[in-house]
Amino acid sequence: MHPIIEEYLYTPNAIEKQQLSKGEFVFDLPQASLSQNKNQMTFTKDYFLNKHPIYLSKHNRFAPYPTHTHEFLEMNYMLSGKCYQNINGKRILLDTGSVLLLDKGSSHSIEALGKNDCLINVIFKNPNQNLSWLSTLNQKNSLVFEFLMNQLPSRASHRYLLFNSGQNEHVQEIMQRMIHTYFLEQELADTMISLYIPILITELVANVPFSGPEKLSQEQDLLLKVLNKIEETNGEITLKELAKQLNYHPNYLSGKIKQVSQLSFGELITDYRMKRAQFLLLNTAEPIEEIMQTIGLNNKTHFYQKFKAAYQANPAQYRKIHLQQGS
Repeated sequence: MHPIIEEYLYTPNAIEKQQLSKGEFVFDLPQASLSQNKNQMTFTKDYFLNKHPIYLSKHNRFAPYPTHTHEFLEMNYMLSGKCYQNINGKRILLDTGSVLLLDKGSSHSIEALGKNDCLINVIFKNPNQNLSWLSTLNQKNSLVFEFLMNQLPSRASHRYLLFNSGQNEHVQEIMQRMIHTYFLEQELADTMISLYIPILITELVANVPFSGPEKLSQEQDLLLKVLNKIEETNGEITLKELAKQLNYHPNYLSGKIKQVSQLSFGELITDYRMKRAQFLLLNTAEPIEEIMQTIGLNNKTHFYQKFKAAYQANPAQYRKIHLQQGS
């Protein structure tokens, strides 16, 4: 950590000194930061984001932060220590390195942080940026993440995802780079941070366990295990092999998969392969024949048919169209 940033984050500021002295919350923002909603403390995006598309700040320590909501997507990153938050009556713990994503309209309060606790807030300006938007940044098109996003309740006040990323070195490195870039006001900081976000989301989705507000049912948990196995084996697993690993009869497992996902096991495998092919088409220069081998298909006609059914264009057309759009 750069010494200037470390000093800024851990040396008590004026508000923190007041909170430490009084033992109670001190509001440190002008009324312009709040909407006219008198029933709840609601922060507006215009105040925080009038200069930057993404805004970073440290959370003041030594006093509990009252229940509030936002007109924007918010990310909390626990740089050091730990903190407890209450989201819609549910108390959750953020350990060092954890990432919490709170959708627009989510309500939460934060219990008092101690001397060595450092919570970084990241908020996003674009009104179209929400948890669903973040899922589109996931460059690996994970079946698991897509499934869990679909399980989140539609009501905005309940939507959050907690990533237990404390042991993931890549997440820590990306967040450290974002913090350094922002607080040192490096040249092209906004552009650089905007580029870090999809890298961060892809790493979180691909390699970090996460949870949401709702506990999965037994059937949903089973499907989650199936999707994880499909991704772990790159689609190279049969229903019989999977059933044996999960201690189910193949016919029973097949029925449960269809019941929860509305897709057969074979269709899930095809879905995974097409998503993987799409990613490789857009992010590598691999020839289509090599992509077919990578995703485990040998029949070119079959591959083209399935890909066109999924993306309304054959692989060559899809790559050409999207590369032109990105140029």
